[in-house]
Amino acid sequence: MTKHYLKWELGLLGLVCVLWAPSPLALRAQAPRPQVKITGVPPAKPGGPVDMFRISGEVTGVQQPRDYAVVIYAFAGGQWFVQPYDYQPKTAINNGRFQTVTHGGSAYAALLVRASFDPDKTMQALPSEGGDIIAVHSVDGK
Repeated sequence: MTKHYLKWELGLLGLVCVLWAPSPLALRAQAPRPQVKITGVPPAKPGGPVDMFRISGEVTGVQQPRDYAVVIYAFAGGQWFVQPYDYQPKTAINNGRFQTVTHGGSAYAALLVRASFDPDKTMQALPSEGGDIIAVHSVDGK
């Protein structure tokens, strides 16, 4: 093989690699979308000030978990109430998981939010994803 032919072959190989390499935009599109999922579902019990139940789940697709939090809501009496308390509405993410307690309800929701998010104490309907709300997941109590 001559030096000239080898240079041409390596040049062609480089061009092929550049053409087949995914663009930064394509790599970003392939990154997993942040998600939150309730895996430890509390019972469907009436809300009240005394009874508390464990709720837990997982968070995936976030690069820096400390930049995010999970906000839990319980549905009771026709509206969503932030959990576990209105003065303590955020649950930390540890190793891709979250857990806290909640008052009873017929359904439960977890919102993956930016750490700076200021949640409403009560809502008539769950919010949509967008802005500081990264992902929403809701389940019926078991």
